[in-house]
Amino acid sequence: TTQTLKTLEKHLPIRPEDLLGQSIDVFHKRPEHQRRIVSDPKNLPHRAQIGVGPETLELNISPVFDHNRQFLGSMVSWAIITERLRLEQQVKDTSEQERAQAEELRRKVDAILVTVNAIAQGDFTATVPGLGDDAVGQMGAALNQAIASVRAALDGVREVSEQLADASGQLAAASEEISTGAQQQASSLEE
Repeated sequence: TTQTLKTLEKHLPIRPEDLLGQSIDVFHKRPEHQRRIVSDPKNLPHRAQIGVGPETLELNISPVFDHNRQFLGSMVSWAIITERLRLEQQVKDTSEQERAQAEELRRKVDAILVTVNAIAQGDFTATVPGLGDDAVGQMGAALNQAIASVRAALDGVREVSEQLADASGQLAAASEEISTGAQQQASSLEE
């Protein structure tokens, strides 16, 4: 424990080697408050985090009892937890980033699914909104190109169908004219 404090010596009001066996009052602005906590076993165990210079220390205060369960006093231990807190924050930040990325992916897949369902129901006017440059965004853009190609092919089929319908109509009209002409000739021949 003295070694832990040795790393923080320049931030302490007393040298670590002079601390052993001394009151911890030198560390507190209101020592009576801390004495009240540590003198009553009902308040213990007690844990606190304090900043010392650039470091964060975790203090653990535990009750000490004799073999008859009589309260003898308190034992204080401490550890520098700056790195642990940094790692915990890093894990929390990473977790939040991953959650946000998963939500973004879900939103993009849902947008593509809406378009795919519209196409499945025959609506080839549906398109995927711009979803960015990542793999899912590229998939949406490729789906939009496929939809445009199918729509162009369907437009071509419709055009050919209309042309066939016109030609068929013209053939029917010509056929009717021929039929009418044939009937008129037959009538003329009869006469």
